[in-house]
Amino acid sequence: MNLSLIAVYRYMSVIKPFSLIYLHYKKKFLIASEILIWIFCMTANIPQLMLIEAEKNSNELCDYSEINTSISIYLICYVAIFYLTPSVLIIVLYWKIILNQHNHVRPGQPSANDKRDIEKKYKVIKSLTFISESYILISWPWFAVLLGIGITGKSFFQIRQENPAHFWL
Repeated sequence: MNLSLIAVYRYMSVIKPFSLIYLHYKKKFLIASEILIWIFCMTANIPQLMLIEAEKNSNELCDYSEINTSISIYLICYVAIFYLTPSVLIIVLYWKIILNQHNHVRPGQPSANDKRDIEKKYKVIKSLTFISESYILISWPWFAVLLGIGITGKSFFQIRQENPAHFWL
């Protein structure tokens, strides 16, 4: 969620730097958004504290005690809100920034073919791509597991008992 806020900030800074709303309310918007993200994340994770328990047969595994329809729906919505929405937002905003930087010619520059200008654009594009890919790839395993639990309705322990290979994947 914080990376999504950073993506919005970068988008506004690069694409719409002279927007009146952005110029007048930037600091208030960022502070309010960050506080709302913290509050939302804390409240959305409270059910996890109540649902996850130490496994009775193993001291090494914390697991959902029982998976019912409401827990499955909660986990699927959790993945949609905390993974899919920020991922799509980051990809879309950074893609718009990349397209803008690719076609952008600085005012006062006769052409966009200056070697230094092209190198700077390439570095910006490379860093935005790296940030997007890193976020998606690093957070994917956790959210894939939660989505799998939500869809199948089976806990970690049940998956480990049925097929250890699926548990380790």
